[in-house]
Amino acid sequence: TGAGLLGSNDYAMRDCEVFSFASGIVMGNVAYHLLFDHCSVFLCSVAVEGQLFANAGARNVFHRCTIFNSDYGFVLKNSSSGSTDITDCVIAGIGLVCILIDGGHLCVTNCDFEPGSGHSALYRTLWITYDAFSSYSYVNWHGNQVSVKAATTVPVYAIDGAGVLTMTGGYLFCNPASSGGVFGSAGTGV
Repeated sequence: TGAGLLGSNDYAMRDCEVFSFASGIVMGNVAYHLLFDHCSVFLCSVAVEGQLFANAGARNVFHRCTIFNSDYGFVLKNSSSGSTDITDCVIAGIGLVCILIDGGHLCVTNCDFEPGSGHSALYRTLWITYDAFSSYSYVNWHGNQVSVKAATTVPVYAIDGAGVLTMTGGYLFCNPASSGGVFGSAGTGV
């Protein structure tokens, strides 16, 4: 783990780089009110991981961060009211899933998403699942730019679990030859 914030709160991390770890940043149970501002996380299996928030995990904010060249961008698993805000970030070069959420709250605003050139057939920009918990995921998706120009058989968004998804504004650029569609469902998450 590059940066482990397990049980931490009211913590800010600014202008940092984290790279070449299995998990770049890990937010553990009771980690809340964390701010990551202008940070870069890359070359990780999972760039940012919210581990099984059962007690808190509330109001963790990623602002103007760059998450790139990793298998997974964000993996957020919450059994209670955990919440993550991702604002004005670039999430690019991701091979499998940009954001996977399993329960809790997520707000993604004004971000740019683009898959890696060698992305998997299971690539997803947003994947709502319920592998660890049978709780709802509440996702607000506003003004984001999503590009899957090279994709031909993958849905942009996948919902394999109980979720409430609100989408407003933004841009979606897809390959005209794409046969996978914008919304889809396939398999299970991490």
